[in-house]
Formats: sequence, C-alpha cells, structure tokens
Amino acid sequence: MNKNDISLLRFSPHTSDREITEQHEISTDASCWITLRLGKVIGFCWGYPISPTELERKLDISVVDAIKEHFGEVNFVAYQDELGVIETERNRKIARQLFEKRLEDFEAQKLEIGIVRTRELPEASVTYKWFTEKLGYHVLARYPDGDGRVVLGQGLDEVRRRLKKESVMNKWDVLSEAMYAENRDDEVFLKERITPERLREAYGRNRAVIIEQGDRIVGIGALWETDHPQWLELGSFFVPRDMRGGGIGSRIYRQRLELVPGGMRCFTVTHNPKAVQLAKRHGFSSLTVRRLDN
Repeated sequence: MNKNDISLLRFSPHTSDREITEQHEISTDASCWITLRLGKVIGFCWGYPISPTELERKLDISVVDAIKEHFGEVNFVAYQDELGVIETERNRKIARQLFEKRLEDFEAQKLEIGIVRTRELPEASVTYKWFTEKLGYHVLARYPDGDGRVVLGQGLDEVRRRLKKESVMNKWDVLSEAMYAENRDDEVFLKERITPERLREAYGRNRAVIIEQGDRIVGIGALWETDHPQWLELGSFFVPRDMRGGGIGSRIYRQRLELVPGGMRCFTVTHNPKAVQLAKRHGFSSLTVRRLDN
C-alpha cells in the first residue's frame, strides 16, 4: 500500500472469481490489473493477444485489411479490451497506471500493435481523445449507420515513446507551475527548492532556457520536440511577477529561437494576449487561435 492506501494488483484465473473470469474472458495470456483502495476495487483493466481474424469476428467489423495496411502482416495484436475507474477516483492518474501496467505485459509478450474500440460520436469519449490526441492512434474502422464507435490502432513502440515524452512534460510542468505560486515566503525560486539541474533533468533530451539571478531562477522557457521532424514547440514560459518588464521575457524568447536548428520551424500555443504580442515581436505570424477546453 502507498500513503493513499491504493495498490495495483495483477490477477489471473487462478486468483479471481470464476464468474469474473468467464465474464471478462481472462485467459492465461491476458493482462489483467485491478486497483484497490482499502480493499475496495476502484479500477480495472484487461487485454489480451488476439489474431486480426479473430478480432474481426469479435468486433463484428472489418479490420484485417486496415491492420495490414497500417502495420503490415502481424500474427497477433494486443487488444486493449476495457479500462475503467469509478467516478469518485478519477483525475488521479489511476487509469494511466493501469494502462502502463497492461502495456508492460504486452511488451513482455513481444506484441507490437495495440488495438482499442471506443466512441467517437455523437460526442468523443475521454478515451477516444486520449488515444488519438495524446498517443496518436489511427482510425482503422468506423461502425456504420451512425453507431458512433470506432476501432483504433497504434504501434506499441510509438505508444511507449509518447508516454515517456508526456511524463517528461508533466514533470517539467510540475516544477515550472510551482513557480507560479507567489506571495509566499517559502517560495520555490531559491535554488535549494527548484534548481536549474532539476529543471534540466525534468526536461530530458529536449531544450530549455533557464535565467538565473543570484540565488533565484528568474525565467524559464521550454522548447519541445514534436511528432513532426521539422517542427519544435515553444512550450512552458514563465517570469516571476516582480521581474517582469525588464527584458527577461524577450531574452528567453531570443535564446530559445537560437536553439532551433537550421531548417527547422517552431510554433507556440497561448491564450495570453501579452504572449501573443511577444510572439509577433519575434517574427511569429499566421497565428491560429482556438479554444482548448482540456
């Protein structure tokens, strides 16, 4: 158990109730995990290897040709059957932990392709958005007659790469967002709390600009790699309130642009009008503004 009394447990036909085993098709080669809080099941996932032909019969929709077109000939795929967390326990990364445990099992079985069925219409589900927007899953098939369900697929090596990238970005954001909490005596600007070394470690193999003044970090700017080989993203950007107006923001912008290799392009996403003005001053144009609800 951890400090929140939550534990992740693997279970199999040997340790699970027979009724659950039969209902969820849990076999000896399946990956099945549950999350417990104080002995109560709050999350559950399972998946298993299956041939494209058997998967087509199970899902009752043509997917064999689409799998072959996207990924080539494969004998088995990893079908990510279901994953759920009770409503009161959501937004605590439990679903991600379950997903990663299942992914580790698939990787140990040398499976290369992940398949999942989810809902796109009339309103895209949270899982659909995560699989397509975060993990880059491709739509392999859409059910007809306005059903709304879709079958998605992605290479598991690409899934792992994207998860690692997301973890690095989350770690960086935790450190950088801590710097937003102002008007506190024990603020994290002191090197003992958040150091350039910690920020660069969190930043991984990406690029960062960190401006120091004495024992304070007075500016940070991120430059993220993207899925497109010719594009970089100007990411996290922050200057403490009492240091603004002194040119530090422009300095970070200039230094980040200097880190962009020749032949590559960069973009930025922001909702801050001042940030838009700053971007335009540094040559950004053709800005597209859209609302990001999540």
